[in-house]
Amino acid sequence: MLINLFNSDYNPKMEDDVADYKFDGKELRDRRGSKIGVLDGKYIRDARGSRVGEIDGKFFKDSRGSRVGEFDGKDIRDSRGSRIANIDDVKKSIEGIGGASIVAMWIYFVRQGRFSLSKLII
Repeated sequence: MLINLFNSDYNPKMEDDVADYKFDGKELRDRRGSKIGVLDGKYIRDARGSRVGEIDGKFFKDSRGSRVGEFDGKDIRDSRGSRIANIDDVKKSIEGIGGASIVAMWIYFVRQGRFSLSKLII
């Protein structure tokens, strides 16, 4: 990478401010463009098409129907009702639009670490 040392606008931390994932309303992709998850109606599927969860109103359920979290429009809570994050925390990890759908992608793929970038890069 070529850096202009005389440019006062250069900030090395700018590259770190980019979200690790992008969500277009249907597909969640990592920085390299690999598909991580898909929103299929109310169901969340992984890249291979296996159902990993579903959105049931304000609740998120796993593939067996057990509650894994809830989203009230601002705060995200786990199955016990403890606050784990808010929508701003999600938007730091995932770039994109959406309310419950982007939170569901965060819960199933980013928070649980299924496809953490450190695990993918060898």
